Amino acid sequence: MTEETKLRSFILEDNTEVNHYKTFLCDAKIEVITRDKLAHNINSDYSTRHAQHPAVFIGILNGCYQFMSKLTCMLSINAQVDFIRIKSFKDGVRSELQVIKDVEVDLTNKVVYLIDEINDTGQTLQEAVKLVKQKNPLVVYTVSLLQREGNKYPSTYNGHIVPKDLFLYGYGLDDENGLNRNNLSIYYK
Repeated sequence: MTEETKLRSFILEDNTEVNHYKTFLCDAKIEVITRDKLAHNINSDYSTRHAQHPAVFIGILNGCYQFMSKLTCMLSINAQVDFIRIKSFKDGVRSELQVIKDVEVDLTNKVVYLIDEINDTGQTLQEAVKLVKQKNPLVVYTVSLLQREGNKYPSTYNGHIVPKDLFLYGYGLDDENGLNRNNLSIYYK
């Protein structure tokens, strides 16, 4: 068995069932979307619009960690990296937004990319944009691997549309028990 065959054996194909969930996006498809759509477009836009200004990638914790790591490794932009953590749910119910960890990097006159794994309702991302804009960046772009269908606040760069009624977990998204963020694929029930 070759190394490539061994690696491919770990990647689940569509409609594979795991704990009564089906695969929404397998790792290979996530990689293609991240590289061919998101990284390609961000690299192109940055080089034509903002190459003379420093860039900062800010991940929205906790969910962004896998997506942000993969995305930033595929970008040709030399940039600083930081994180923000905003709590928008309490006991599974949307509540008032609370900043748990703020950005530490100076954002003055920099090109900022706010990165999240899913732009669900857009509320958390919009609050993060407001917080970041208070720090005087040149411009703020939003980046999400997934975006909920019918979202009123679309991301600047969005990888894949998600139907409204699907509950997803994996690849940074937690399940109903706050677990399974570490899965390489994204699943639905």
